[in-house]
Parts: sequence; structure tokens; C-alpha cells
Amino acid sequence: MFANGGISLNHESYFFTSNGRFFKSPAAGVDLRTLAAQPAATRHDGSYWIEGNELVMAWAERGRVTRSRYEGHDKGITIDSGFASRRAGFQRGWRMDGSYEGGASIGGGTSSSNTLNFRRDGTYTRGVGVVAVTSGTTSQVTTGASAAAAGTYEFDEYTLTLRENGAERRFTVFTFGDLDAAGRPASIFNEGVMMTRQ
Repeated sequence: MFANGGISLNHESYFFTSNGRFFKSPAAGVDLRTLAAQPAATRHDGSYWIEGNELVMAWAERGRVTRSRYEGHDKGITIDSGFASRRAGFQRGWRMDGSYEGGASIGGGTSSSNTLNFRRDGTYTRGVGVVAVTSGTTSQVTTGASAAAAGTYEFDEYTLTLRENGAERRFTVFTFGDLDAAGRPASIFNEGVMMTRQ
């Protein structure tokens, strides 16, 4: 997305199905066939159609309708002045050796960092760190905290399932950037966080 004369990534995802449904930033994994079959019932989904050079989106919430200038490309679409690229999911059961890290600014000088370390045997470890920076008139103090866990993982198209200690969590994911010789993407979009290969 373009803003203030520069380029910044808008970390949102939209899923469109061939039967005219759209879903904004769905969480906990995505199966496109299931999305196409479920009724529109939340403020994050609705129906869409192309009308000339406009993308018309009729949101389920309150019948809100938005119209945007639209242009289709081989690898994505232009909506108004922003370009959205088409992204691929992961082959079911795909495995790799690789580490990905991403984070976010929490505010007030605090940021978080998440790391996922995948192994080809289907296991993973993850780490979460929080860093706070405070500045006084003559000094700066940095503090940090971290936690780690391990379990097994499974990719299935746009879903990543992490299992640890008898619990299971699912995330909506897709590839971003070029693939290396081992088939690993440069980054993994994980529900609003862009995690970069280390």
C-alpha cells in the first residue's frame, strides 16, 4: 500500500471465493471451500462483484456497500491506489528446516518478537520476547523477557497448526516473497505479522 509518498505494507488479508464471497483477515486457519459454503454473518465478510472498473463489496454488517476502482493483473489486483498481491498457501504436510521471526510495536517504547523454528521431522520450537526501552534525562534502560515452547506443526494450504502440551492452535498463513532452493518463502504472513526467514 502507498502512503505519504513512500511504500508501507498493509498487513491485512482478503480471501475471495469464486461464488462471490469475500472474507477480511480471517483467523484460525482458512479452507477456501469451507469459506465459500458458510453464510455471511460477521462484520468481516460479505459478497463482492465486479461492475465495469469497480470492485463492489457488500459487507454483511448493516448492509454497508463500498466501491473501489479496480484493475486486475496476473499476480494481483489494484484497488484504488493500493496494490494487493495474490499469495500462495502451503502444500498439505509440507515440512522444512528454517527459522522465522516477526514482531510488533506494542507502544510506549515496548515491542514484541516471535520466533518459530521449524524442523523437517515435523517438530518446532518457538520463542516470545518482549523488550521495553525507557529513557531518562541522562540514561536509557532496556529490559527484556522471553519464553520458549516446543511441539509439532502441520501446514495445510492457508492453515498452520501448532500442537504442544496437548493443546492445538491454528493460524491463517500464506507465503510472501521468493522461494529459496529448499522451497522456503522469504517470509510467512501469520495473521497480521510478517515473519522473515532468518
